[in-house]
Amino acid sequence: MAAAEQGDFWVRYAAVEALGRLGDERAVGALLRLMQQDAWTRPAIVQALGNIGHLDAVETLVAGLEDNNDAVRVASMEALIKIVVEPNSADRLDPEKLAELRRRIPIAPLLRELHARIAPSSAYAAHLLGWLVPPEARPDLIAALGYSDEAIRYAAVEALLRYGPAAHEPLLQALSSPESLIRENAAELL
Repeated sequence: MAAAEQGDFWVRYAAVEALGRLGDERAVGALLRLMQQDAWTRPAIVQALGNIGHLDAVETLVAGLEDNNDAVRVASMEALIKIVVEPNSADRLDPEKLAELRRRIPIAPLLRELHARIAPSSAYAAHLLGWLVPPEARPDLIAALGYSDEAIRYAAVEALLRYGPAAHEPLLQALSSPESLIRENAAELL
């Protein structure tokens, strides 16, 4: 942590990366403080917080979805997936706590990222939307079935699968789309 707070950028950056690889939850508080002070290492800090996977980081990561820095937004989505969607530790599997944390993730920035059609951010956004299953995101995910980027299309397919029967009617309507990729993916999903 002392190295992460030093003046030299490369030393700070390497120390933050190392903290993320170590995964020691004792670093979370210091990383959260450092994130407020150092815009240059913010993407690496967000990534380290995701690798550590502590629930205390969720609020900061949610705020990162609105960051002006593309790398911070992408890292925030990836970290949120690691922490609240696919937690890898038994102590983070309390379903009520995870459901509460998922409700804190706003839909609007995820839809903006999906509409940007830029991988990997659009694919991460689709993945998160699939876990959050907001009804208002269904039309956007169906539109993403026609995107040219295969990773984004695949993420949209996976997301729509999580909607279950709630996606049936919109997918039936998508069979009439003028875009062949939308029709093809809608038929496959049905």
